[in-house]
Amino acid sequence: MDGVGVNIAFWVLAVVTIGAALGVMAARNLLHAVLFLILTFIGVAGFFLLLSAEFLAMAQIIIYVGAIAVLVLFAVMLTPHAGQSNSETKMALPAGLLALCLAAIFVFVLTDTDWSSVGSAPSVGVT
Repeated sequence: MDGVGVNIAFWVLAVVTIGAALGVMAARNLLHAVLFLILTFIGVAGFFLLLSAEFLAMAQIIIYVGAIAVLVLFAVMLTPHAGQSNSETKMALPAGLLALCLAAIFVFVLTDTDWSSVGSAPSVGVT
C-alpha cells in the first residue's frame, strides 16, 4: 500500500465512510438512514480493495449492499408511513452518558498504551 494515490484514496474513503456512518446515526428518516448504510458498506468494500482483497470487496457488496441493505430498504418502504420517522426518546441522556464513558475509556487506552514497534520480527521457536 505505497504511493500517493493510495494514500489519497484511503483518506477519501475514510472521510466518506465515517461521514456516512454518522449519517446513519443522525438521520431522522429511516429511508435516509438505510441509504447512508449502503454508502457505509460501499466504503468498507473500498477499504478491502485498497488491501488487495478483491474477493472480500465483492462479497461485501453482494452480501451486505445487495442483500441485507436492500432487504432493510424494502422493509422500510413497505411498512406504514407512520413509523418511518425516528422521534426523540427518553433514552437519549443515558446513551450520551454511555458514549462519554466509552470515549473516556478509549482515550485512556490510547494514551496509556506503549505504541513502540517491535525491533525485529518475532521468532517462532521450533523444538
